[in-house]
Amino acid sequence: MESREGTTDERGREGRGAASAIIGQALAALGVLAGLAGAISALWPTAMANAVPSASLGILLGVVGYFLRARRLAVAAVILSAVALVLAIAVGQGMLPWTGPTDPITN
Repeated sequence: MESREGTTDERGREGRGAASAIIGQALAALGVLAGLAGAISALWPTAMANAVPSASLGILLGVVGYFLRARRLAVAAVILSAVALVLAIAVGQGMLPWTGPTDPITN
């Protein structure tokens, strides 16, 4: 006779794995949205102060999503958020043609 405990344990592990993958995908999707918010706020002069925190949050959510098995979406969140940070630095220093320096230290 086979023991039913092994099958129950395997089902529990599969359920936890599926739940962590769903949570990872949700966190990675929020990371993508935070990265987009960082990129948009970097281009908006009045919202420049929100660019770095939202992009940093996007990177953090992407890393957590990566560890929870949402690999592709999490990598997209990290890359998009890193690009938003670089864009925020470029806009803050006035390196893009249509922007002036917004950094209070350089003014």
